Amino acid sequence: MWRQGTNMKHCKAKLFPFLLFLIGLPLAFFLSLTVGVMETPDSYLYYILAGYLRFGHIGWVAPFNWNKPQTLFGPVYGLFGSFVTDPGFFQLVLLLLGSLLIYVILKKLLNTRWAVIGALIFLLLPFNIIYSMMIMSEILTGFWMVLFITVLYFVLKKPTWWANASMLVLISSIMTLTRYAYGLLFILSIILCFIFVPKKWFEYLFLTAGIGLLIWWVLFNHQTNGVWSLSVVSGRHLYNNVVYDAKLLPPDNLPIVQTFYKYFPTPQAFIEPWWVNQNFFAVDKSLPEWKIDSYYAQLSFAAIRYHPIAYLWHTVTNVVILPTQVPYYEQKLVTSYASCDPHECLVPWIPIICQPRIRFCPAQTGWAKFITVSSRAQPIIGWICFLLAIIGAVHAFVRGTKYLKVLAIIFLGMCISQAGLEIKEGRFLIPLYPLYAIFIAFTLYTAFSVYKKSMV
Repeated sequence: MWRQGTNMKHCKAKLFPFLLFLIGLPLAFFLSLTVGVMETPDSYLYYILAGYLRFGHIGWVAPFNWNKPQTLFGPVYGLFGSFVTDPGFFQLVLLLLGSLLIYVILKKLLNTRWAVIGALIFLLLPFNIIYSMMIMSEILTGFWMVLFITVLYFVLKKPTWWANASMLVLISSIMTLTRYAYGLLFILSIILCFIFVPKKWFEYLFLTAGIGLLIWWVLFNHQTNGVWSLSVVSGRHLYNNVVYDAKLLPPDNLPIVQTFYKYFPTPQAFIEPWWVNQNFFAVDKSLPEWKIDSYYAQLSFAAIRYHPIAYLWHTVTNVVILPTQVPYYEQKLVTSYASCDPHECLVPWIPIICQPRIRFCPAQTGWAKFITVSSRAQPIIGWICFLLAIIGAVHAFVRGTKYLKVLAIIFLGMCISQAGLEIKEGRFLIPLYPLYAIFIAFTLYTAFSVYKKSMV
């Protein structure tokens, strides 16, 4: 009887891919109809860049981008979003596909039952579903991540015509142009190309396409902003981490500090984020944006040079604090859901996508409660998930397979780079949720196995 029950559970676990979409697709369709999508100020920036690339229309961004496109973000998410009529449904489908790929990976690493558990953990991680219903790039980046680590598994096991190091270059290139931080995976992919040397023509095609996309974007930025870089906002991002967040400043007598004092009215301006205090530079029309961004970079590097221990401690503590931070959302939109009051997008030419197509108050007020409860639980649940993932990553690096060791390096490397280069913002960890799910499942599986052995 016990064996029969076990076989039935195993059979149900095998049905997971079918059940995932049988249940998930109707729920995704329901949410897209009754909730619609939410936006943030960044949503506008994604769409106006896409508008320029598609139609040549410039949507201005204060204070520098009145007559040229703004490249704070890469082009991929805006282009994807502008071709999709229902971003919420599309991103929920990506979430389901990501869950399916995690199931495939864990089925090969552990077993079918733990593959189901890991796939469900991925779906339930904090703010994953919520960000699927927002005009933001985290879910798309997370899908590239799960696609990357799926292909990586087959590359390290036995490369095929579709799973090879060149394909990793292409995926990581697209991921980098979705969120710049994932350029680290592009570097890893290039290294893997020296280990798994391309041999077939289609491998060289993938490799050329991946490198070509980044070259195209660097050339675009040079033509637009005069810099050989992916973005003209890299120095300001670092400033927010080092100066605004860590409160580190180099000595006042340095020339770069004196340059800032020339424009900043008071020292208090240093403790404001870059999108606020950059306006003090904007009054000088002779300064190009790239020059201003280089000032922020020089100030940040000088602060690190004079406070290396403090910066190191700041990075370490950020690794631990970041998972407790609530991902950003517009509270006024949650309030509008709570009062069952449909809202419009800030992007004026596509207001319909931010309005629920069906005014069903129980769904909209329920959505507001879901976000509110998730926000209150984030500091605890987020940290527990991170702790379990870290334990799994460290254990995998020490005792796991070659594949798990590489995943652990990616996970730990991205956690450290986000902590050392970006402001404290919980949404930066959402694209790492595929790795979270795998390592949490790995931790729980190991703990359960030890427990079973101790009971024998």
